[in-house]
Amino acid sequence: MPRRPGIGGLGSGPGVHGLKSAEAARAVARDVGDKILQEQREQMKEKCAIFKEKLEVFARKHKSEIIKNPEFRSQFNSMCSSVGVDPLASSKGMWGALGIGDFYYELGVQLIQVCLERRWRTGGL
Repeated sequence: MPRRPGIGGLGSGPGVHGLKSAEAARAVARDVGDKILQEQREQMKEKCAIFKEKLEVFARKHKSEIIKNPEFRSQFNSMCSSVGVDPLASSKGMWGALGIGDFYYELGVQLIQVCLERRWRTGGL
């Protein structure tokens, strides 16, 4: 009796050999997908590092405007937050390089202290 072609005429039927071939094809596809995903991760890491570097250059270039203009400073801080860059992470960060990191850190600490002290009266923030 002649062998019947499998699904789609590929020649591998539903037997053990067909199952092994399908599993091997899935494994190859999974490996290729993992490789592509890893390459994309590396590219994103590089792009994020470049962006952070450019952001720091921008902050240094526009230091006086950031310090003088509270609206611009707020927008810059919002932009940093939206892309996951925390300029207040340390005094050695961008704000620290601009000479205002400690000020905002201290201001934040004082704000939290006041909120905690008055929580019973105001309900917190």
